[in-house]
Amino acid sequence: MKPARYNSDAKNGAQEPGPVAATVLEGTLVSLLVAGAILFLVSLILATTEWMRLGETGMLLVHYLSVATGSLLAAKKARRKGWLIGGLIGMIYVLAVAFLGNRLGMPFAPAASIIQTIFTAFLVGLVAGITGINI
Repeated sequence: MKPARYNSDAKNGAQEPGPVAATVLEGTLVSLLVAGAILFLVSLILATTEWMRLGETGMLLVHYLSVATGSLLAAKKARRKGWLIGGLIGMIYVLAVAFLGNRLGMPFAPAASIIQTIFTAFLVGLVAGITGINI
């Protein structure tokens, strides 16, 4: 018996899914770009008005929204292993943001806080990845 293969379907434009690692990297980059765009818009609003304040909770929401967006899009593109792709995107995203923050002179978060954030981002990515497969 031959192993199952993913075939291209010229009729509906479906493509053969790529490797999981490439999809995770692409999803992580999308997440970072989404976070950058949201934070840029928020910074413009904050600089020009007194309308909004973005505290720690607001920052976490921006990060989790970014993870969800990248995970959903990557899983939709991959069409398989959405839970794994989304979870890995969440974990790598948090580590990348922590690394970039450290390089920019921000203090590194305590270990318990970073572990909790990684776990929550993994769960957000996992759910978004499962959702991405099914839409």
